[in-house]
Amino acid sequence: MAIGIIDVATAPSVPNLTRNLLNEAEVTDIREYYEIIDRRINDLECELRKLETSRNAPTSEHHGDLDQQIPDLQSEILTLKTRRNGATTTCRLPAEILSLIFLAFYSMSSKDLTQPVSERVDWLRCTFVCHRWREVALGCAELWTTPVFAEPALARTMLSRSGTSPLNIKFNGKSEAPSEVLYEALSQLDRLSYVELRGVSRGVADLQTVFSRWTNAQAPLLATLRLECPLDREDDFIELPEGFLRGGTQSLKRISLVRCKGAFTNTPIGSNIASLSITSLQAQPPTQAAFVHLLSQMPLLQQMRLTGGLPHEEVSPQNPVDLLKLEVLQLSDTLENINVFFQLVHTPCARIISLALLDYDDIEMLSSTLSKTSSSIATSSKDSPPGTQKAYQLSLTEGTTYLRLQVLSKPPASGLSTNSLSVAIALHEDEPLPSLRFIQPLDLSALVHLSLHSFSNMDRAEIRSAFGRLPNLKSITLGNATLGECLEVLKLKGFLSGAAGWGITSTRHGRYFSWLKAINFRWVDVGGQHEDKEAALNTLTETLKQRLIGPSSPGIKVTFDRCLNFHERDFEDIKRSVRGMKIRIAWNTVSP
Repeated sequence: MAIGIIDVATAPSVPNLTRNLLNEAEVTDIREYYEIIDRRINDLECELRKLETSRNAPTSEHHGDLDQQIPDLQSEILTLKTRRNGATTTCRLPAEILSLIFLAFYSMSSKDLTQPVSERVDWLRCTFVCHRWREVALGCAELWTTPVFAEPALARTMLSRSGTSPLNIKFNGKSEAPSEVLYEALSQLDRLSYVELRGVSRGVADLQTVFSRWTNAQAPLLATLRLECPLDREDDFIELPEGFLRGGTQSLKRISLVRCKGAFTNTPIGSNIASLSITSLQAQPPTQAAFVHLLSQMPLLQQMRLTGGLPHEEVSPQNPVDLLKLEVLQLSDTLENINVFFQLVHTPCARIISLALLDYDDIEMLSSTLSKTSSSIATSSKDSPPGTQKAYQLSLTEGTTYLRLQVLSKPPASGLSTNSLSVAIALHEDEPLPSLRFIQPLDLSALVHLSLHSFSNMDRAEIRSAFGRLPNLKSITLGNATLGECLEVLKLKGFLSGAAGWGITSTRHGRYFSWLKAINFRWVDVGGQHEDKEAALNTLTETLKQRLIGPSSPGIKVTFDRCLNFHERDFEDIKRSVRGMKIRIAWNTVSP
């Protein structure tokens, strides 16, 4: 029995398949077309079943003829299904639109290199939906420009399908093993746009071989370079060869180097670099001349983070370099080296400065360094007159291994960027806390918010001396302490020395915080024993009542935020005790 094959070209045409909108007549034609194809597919599948049954019958007289017809029928069914799919809305979309959809699907996949490969390439499912989708996906080179090196075979396929498009190389040595396809991708310098090699411990020698070919080489498209060796493996480091990428990196904007030997001397130089981060553990720091030369080649630098490896004091200091575009600065090193940094580098426009000091032996040097940095952020706001002190918020935190000072300087208008100075001082075992005298260079006359955390070991007299004159203070946050310790700071008995402090204009009636509008207790232990808690809460209530003397006294809001041993009954008792007064009591969350 011969089976006729439908000529798909003679089937009812579907007009304007590339259009998004169809008129009613065209929709009717498509529906009729679907019915014809569905009927034909059903007939062909019935014939296939008959043929399969005949071929399995005892007689083999017509097996040759049947075997020849089965592939023809299967091919016709496939052709008909493809033609039917071609009339659907999703297949009628232009390739450019489908590609954008696939790229959006790709963007939703996990970018965490430690996640399973299946979660990082789940977008590949779009290539198995239909012939049209697969054809478009394989032709969209941008989908394949970030090879997954955890699966070398897949990475090689993606590298091939990416064509000549710019490449994004992302590799994490903690979850992936280096392979030949990784080295092959890194060798295509003219295509590299983004290079991130993290946790590099295995295959360092092979990487060094690849990087040796980058000497005086050009990488015209490279915008981001991140090379990071593990901090916990002293023997693993990447050595940047002399002349590393010095042939030309005109697109380079971001550099991040961790444990890279020669980071300061052989770092790629580009006039468009906006972000520089170097974590250096090398024993030999750069000379001041090499350091100043490196930074002078980056006039557009906006963010800089340097951890260790800063230059030391020299007999003949270099002329300083002005980083006029720098807005964010983070330094971590000894106090002496950080002080040398500010002799070599001027940052007049820095908005955010963060210092992590490994020592605090010289309080005078610490005060001098703090004065330089605070004066920078104080005048960098575009919304304030020149010379205006913009220290609006200050946070002082004592941790188990550090003492952190943070000054936030922000314009009055909300929504604008916040300026800040943060200083973290490493605490050494059995050594006393540094004297708070180092805060004295700060002009805190405009301070509106003060935050003190974990201050149990801080000298109360020094706290009062450092923060005793704050005429514009509006709110205070106390945290990581007991309520009794907080009250020692809040109570003004013995706090004043004949002058106004904490915004107080008169001590005649013993008013407390006369202009203060908010007190926030954050992670404060209210007291585990009932007697201690009751006494502390009563003292707090009396303190609040004493500050509210006279009709002109402003109201105040007291917030208990995630405080230990503070329960609903305590909350209700305080509210009841201050009822009728301009005191609002708020309770955010309760710790278990």
